[in-house]
Amino acid sequence: MEEKLSSAVVLVAAELVSKRGRNTVIASRFSAAFDCTETSDRNATLILAESAWSYNCYAADIAVNRSFTIYQQKGCRANFDASLKNDFAVKVALVVHWDG
Repeated sequence: MEEKLSSAVVLVAAELVSKRGRNTVIASRFSAAFDCTETSDRNATLILAESAWSYNCYAADIAVNRSFTIYQQKGCRANFDASLKNDFAVKVALVVHWDG
């Protein structure tokens, strides 16, 4: 009897455990738009949460919080920097002029 009870408790406990949202919300274009408009991390999180809610996405399914927004934006900037460095090929000599 005790063994059946303990296995039932384990099954119920396993069903109650929920994971945080793992799907990313920020695409590189979102990140670039937030950077160009100098949107704060807090406001960007509010914008993303509201837009996700308006498209019937649930907060448990996606990761929308300030720290994850910052993390995703840093990743998008790093990817953009890496792609820019790879795509930029100089075939002629460049001259840089400074005033002053």
